[in-house]
Amino acid sequence: MSMYIVLAGTTGVGKSTLTRRLASHFHFHAFYEHLDDNPYLADYYAGKGKEICFEMQVYFLGQRVSQQKEIEKMLKTGTNVIHDRSIYEDFHIFTQHQYNIGCINDLQFENYRRLFFTVTDLLYPPDLIIYLHASTERLKQQIVERGRDYEQKIDLTYLEQINELYQDWLERLEQGPTTTPLLPVDVCEVDLMGAGFDSLCHDLQARRDRIKGPVR
Repeated sequence: MSMYIVLAGTTGVGKSTLTRRLASHFHFHAFYEHLDDNPYLADYYAGKGKEICFEMQVYFLGQRVSQQKEIEKMLKTGTNVIHDRSIYEDFHIFTQHQYNIGCINDLQFENYRRLFFTVTDLLYPPDLIIYLHASTERLKQQIVERGRDYEQKIDLTYLEQINELYQDWLERLEQGPTTTPLLPVDVCEVDLMGAGFDSLCHDLQARRDRIKGPVR
């Protein structure tokens, strides 16, 4: 049976790096976010969020749906997939955040919510979510170090708010009727460039062995 793993976590936590390493180690096909060609991000981080955030979130959702279609085709052929951030975070984290701070109004939020659940009810859920988390100070440091111009205005308050939304979402996920297995990893405590990576690979191999079966 093919395996579908999602790496979740906020900006700067190291999802893309770990996705590449795990894909190489296990020979999984990797899917990444397409951020550089997003026409809204620079304006959003420059403080124009209220003008564009609903359109931006719909744009992201369209990208995710296209990726999910490709992912499901691969899963049906028996190809294992690892995914750098999922469609689920778009609503539960980022659209929710825009609503909380008043960038998306009630009607926009409800329209997005209905569209999101209509789409995701038709999708294969992941077999495992690896949740990478870190302190806001560590996240800010890593954002500065990787040097994307449009991210440099991200502040600690934003990162704290996003971290809290991740915690809320994952708590609901764990308590839900159809629980997706969750593996939290504190990147401040686990050395994912050293022994921590080896330990994670051992854990994933054991999980992979347990779900082997026919192609989806």
